[in-house]
Amino acid sequence: MAPAAHLLAAALAAGVLAVGAAWTALPLLEGPSLDTLYVAREMLYGPRPAPDPNRVAIVALDEETYRRPPFAGTPQVLWTPHLGKVLTSIDAAGVAAIGMDLVYPTSAEAAIPGFERDFLLALRSVGRAGRLVLAKVQHSTQPLLPHRGHTVAVGGAPNIRSVNLVEDADGVLRRVPLTLTTTAGEEPGLAAELVKRAGGTVPPGRSLLVNHPTAAGAFPIHSLADLHACTDPAYFERHFRGKVVLLGTVLDVEDRKLTSNRWVTKPEGQNLPPRCALPVMEDLVGTGRRRDTVPGVTIHAAAVSNMLTGTTLTEAPPALTLGVLALAAALSAGLTLALSPLWAALGLGGALAAWGGGAALAFQGGLVLPLVPAALVAVLVFPALVAFRFVVVDRDRRYVRNAFRLYLPGSVVDSMVASGRMPQLGGEERPVTVLFSDIAGYTRMSEGLEPEALVRLLNRYFTVMTDIVEKHGGFVDKYIGDAILAVFGAPMAGDNHARAAVDAALEMQAALAADPTLLSAENGQRGAARIGLATGPALMGNIGSPRRFNYTVMGDTVNLASRLEGANKAFGTGILVADATADLHGDAQAFRAIDTIQVVGRDHPVTILEPLPAERRADPADTERRAAYAEALEHWRGGRFAEAAAAFAALANDDKAAAVMHRRAAQHAAEPALHGWTGVTALTEK
Repeated sequence: MAPAAHLLAAALAAGVLAVGAAWTALPLLEGPSLDTLYVAREMLYGPRPAPDPNRVAIVALDEETYRRPPFAGTPQVLWTPHLGKVLTSIDAAGVAAIGMDLVYPTSAEAAIPGFERDFLLALRSVGRAGRLVLAKVQHSTQPLLPHRGHTVAVGGAPNIRSVNLVEDADGVLRRVPLTLTTTAGEEPGLAAELVKRAGGTVPPGRSLLVNHPTAAGAFPIHSLADLHACTDPAYFERHFRGKVVLLGTVLDVEDRKLTSNRWVTKPEGQNLPPRCALPVMEDLVGTGRRRDTVPGVTIHAAAVSNMLTGTTLTEAPPALTLGVLALAAALSAGLTLALSPLWAALGLGGALAAWGGGAALAFQGGLVLPLVPAALVAVLVFPALVAFRFVVVDRDRRYVRNAFRLYLPGSVVDSMVASGRMPQLGGEERPVTVLFSDIAGYTRMSEGLEPEALVRLLNRYFTVMTDIVEKHGGFVDKYIGDAILAVFGAPMAGDNHARAAVDAALEMQAALAADPTLLSAENGQRGAARIGLATGPALMGNIGSPRRFNYTVMGDTVNLASRLEGANKAFGTGILVADATADLHGDAQAFRAIDTIQVVGRDHPVTILEPLPAERRADPADTERRAAYAEALEHWRGGRFAEAAAAFAALANDDKAAAVMHRRAAQHAAEPALHGWTGVTALTEK
């Protein structure tokens, strides 16, 4: 067979396999593809507003309602008289229909006769006029229903509909049920029932693919507190006449759902409708905060709006989907066979961008095309044909890189790939700076946490810290429980590994300070990082057995870094470095000396210093305090303990290390004179 025939046969095989794979995975891809269409539409056309005129409004049981009288401090089950007042006012404005996305299975009427009179009268008046639909939640066997008194008042089962929303397999809500199978048979869902009551047409099918508006404040959301305080009938007429009104919770944590517009949601609390009686509680709105979840009531609102205004979405029929996938395969194969890999990749990128624009245009018109599946087919065909053309180029290099990239530093892997040699046991002594970091308060932070939650918390922390280490030219040797062992200056020597390690340590602490969620556990506890740095010779290399080994660091420098990390606990500091690290760093003004100590397991004392962030170095007041600490330290080292205690005491309120040194100096001052004092503090704990 000629080479061209080989390529054509390969193109056909790759195309068939790619289309088959995408078709098989279509149930998993359709949801994310729809979500991506929202992004593409937003990029081309901007945020999509609600249809004009907007025929849906929301009355929110929001945070403001919980904070304002008469609702504040009162269980929601006791709000029903106030709800009755608002329902009556809304209905009097001439609404098309009212739907309550709330279920009150209990009532205070039995305990306080007459308490719910206004609410029951409102249910009776509006419900029996055919303009009110209450909610129920369909569970596996029996539904959660409104209280029996509410059911009777509203007119029974015909005025009660399910508000169930069913997630896709990935946990995202993309559809609203139009009909549900209940113990009483088939019945419409809340959204479909409201559309019927408002005179709209419910499309065929059991569910509706929701077309969410994505503009900020697309649906007017009125706080229940403001409406309860409103006594202006004209206000209700302006904002509710002829509309479908939904009552539901709009809170930070309750009844929030992940929907298909999750990647294009807008900050909440924007474009609110005009108020009637009460000003907006600005501190509760959270302006500027974007969340990927939306209140459940807005999903029902979007579905009702879609059906009333004819803006529903239509999914591409199977034949059209299959044709689009085949066309994507053919286009990708044609570009790959006709052009060099680089130009084919550029051409394919342009074709995919054009496809995204076309799919967004169709989506703007209400047609949902298979954006992601078609792109997947094109992306699958391209590398398959490139691999066929070039067979197994650099197969051995790929093997080495993939085999060791998770176990060795990238520079070591690059060196192995370039040399063509597999790694061998052995090592060499190199001058390095070792960073050892541990989590302070780890036991308290992890207490009571589920293993999965603890792993997520640690993985996020390790990711942030590792990125910082690698940013400054170091590599993480290993994770030891909640500790991090990192090396600077090997395997590739840097300009100044001590300076790089100090900068990394300062940035690690700054990252923890800037992000209060980092190392914050669900039990309310938060950990902190203690970091020790030591500079000196260390053995670097592949250590282990011929069958299993690690590229690691060993030696006294590693042990000292570990001991200095622990010494932070004794001095109340976050970072401590050995004097050798400060010397190699080269900038004496970047540190302050803390003490000279002898750590457990080491014969020689070491002077420890605290590195200073830029803001402390630039602060004149801090500079004065550091000078005072240095003077106090000279008294301490000279054995003048009374003078040292007095000097440290003057700094102790704002300086944990000074407070520690004050206690030690005061203790020595109260004891008999020490003979042979060398100014070295012996630590007894690791």
